[in-house]
Amino acid sequence: MAPPIFSKPLVLSAAISSILLLSACDDKVSIPADNVVTASIIDDALPALSAGATVRSLSLPALNDLTEAGLGDVTFGAAPTIIKAVTETGKTISFDVGFGSGAFHMPGDEADIFYTITDRGPNIKCSDSGKLTDIADLCGADNAADKIFPIPGFAPSIYKFQLVESGSSLSIKVLERIELKNDSGKNITGLTNNLKATNTEKSFDAKGDLIAFDNEGVDTEALVRLKDGTFWLSEEYGPSLLHVAADGKVLERVVPETVAADLADADYKVSGLLPDVIKYRPLNRGIESIAVSPDEDYLYFTMQSPLAHPDKASYKASRHVRIVKFALANGELGEQLGEYIYRIDAPHTFNNPDNEGDSSTKQSAIKVSEMTAVGKDDLIILERNSSVTKLYRVNLANEVN
Repeated sequence: MAPPIFSKPLVLSAAISSILLLSACDDKVSIPADNVVTASIIDDALPALSAGATVRSLSLPALNDLTEAGLGDVTFGAAPTIIKAVTETGKTISFDVGFGSGAFHMPGDEADIFYTITDRGPNIKCSDSGKLTDIADLCGADNAADKIFPIPGFAPSIYKFQLVESGSSLSIKVLERIELKNDSGKNITGLTNNLKATNTEKSFDAKGDLIAFDNEGVDTEALVRLKDGTFWLSEEYGPSLLHVAADGKVLERVVPETVAADLADADYKVSGLLPDVIKYRPLNRGIESIAVSPDEDYLYFTMQSPLAHPDKASYKASRHVRIVKFALANGELGEQLGEYIYRIDAPHTFNNPDNEGDSSTKQSAIKVSEMTAVGKDDLIILERNSSVTKLYRVNLANEVN
């Protein structure tokens, strides 16, 4: 029998992830070895995960008991243009809710209850329109880097789920859906923002028509819930953090300092309190993970990838992902308390000695996709590429701020 993707010796040899306090530096800077604190491997940090833990399959058809789970059929088509004189009709595709961008279990809840967050809704790269919709250049020949939103009115939503026994596997029961709303009570969308301080994407519909920017739109990625019933979410466009009421109303969107002016017309509060440097996130590589300390005194977030700072080449080569720590006071965001570097692994470490993992050599393929706090400054971080996942435990408490 082939060994698992990560045998113990390989994981130990790959334990090079680290953290250190960040004092303004380029993301391609070399970190001195004597300033690096090595992270603990999850095998050592949480023995229960590697000693007799059981992974059970999750049956998704239970989503059919929620009428909103099916978003309906969309037929793609392009009207005649100066270049193309005939109407083109492409595929008809059925879309469902992608409910699991992030997940959170609320301490004190039953063990089978958890919350999840959707992302911005169904979207297709314009460059993939020929392959997926049967219409090449649906967005126009000069817009390959942009996005098609087949259901532009989709509202990013929080779901409350319960795990239930379903024969030998687990299924899910939807207990609640909370759509995100602006100050006027209108659902917000996942459409792109008209950003000047950083880069953005254009949005197109299923007919290839340009959709106007929506400065209330968010691409949500992760969530935590507080004891007062409110949520903190992370998202990628700004990138930003959102404080959301129990009913889904956006109480505040917190963005990098110079991005705030771009979103001034949003029908909710916008504050420019995040480090301005994170606006250099590559597209679709924003604030991917968020965590709250058990006492709810601190909020942490991580970027998904290194920043394109000072340039895109730095993002492609760097292994430095930023962790940021803020104070929380009665659920409200307080002052920034720290900014740290988490050093992601080299891509070859996601392959095992029998060449059965992922042999990608692209550093940019490695991402941080989830994080949880198991104590004050005590974080578990999920690091991955397209097919292999690693868990590391890091502690910020002993670092000099």
